[in-house]
Amino acid sequence: MIVLPDWLALYATVAKNATEDEIKEVFRSDNLDVTIKKMFMKMVNDGRISVKEE
Repeated sequence: MIVLPDWLALYATVAKNATEDEIKEVFRSDNLDVTIKKMFMKMVNDGRISVKEE
C-alpha cells in the first residue's frame, strides 16, 4: 500500500471534489496552500467531503 504525505492527500482530495470554478480559483491563487486548505474546509462544511477521526 502506498501512503501519501498529508499535504498531497489533501490536494488530491480537493482536486477530486472541486468544481470547474474552484479549480480556476486555485490556478489564480497567489498562495496555493492557503487556498487549498480553505477550499477543503468549505467542501467539508458543504458535505462534499466527510472527515473520519481515528
